[in-house]
Amino acid sequence: MHEGRRTRPVNAFQPAENRDISRKHCVLGQTLGSVKRWFGFGSAQLKGLRKVYAEHIMEAIAHNLKRLPRIAASTG
Repeated sequence: MHEGRRTRPVNAFQPAENRDISRKHCVLGQTLGSVKRWFGFGSAQLKGLRKVYAEHIMEAIAHNLKRLPRIAASTG
């Protein structure tokens, strides 16, 4: 995000860019926070890059399955 300084204030286009970035960060932060809270996403239980990758994929699948009833209800 663009921040203004005393010697270099924010220009006319940067507030709009900040809003766009903020919307994306908000969605991502909420998703990762939920996964961390529900499944302990902060630390891996296994060792090895492939195993950790597979563990994160399974956590993402579980997150989507947990959200599925609410998603299905909202789309009708």
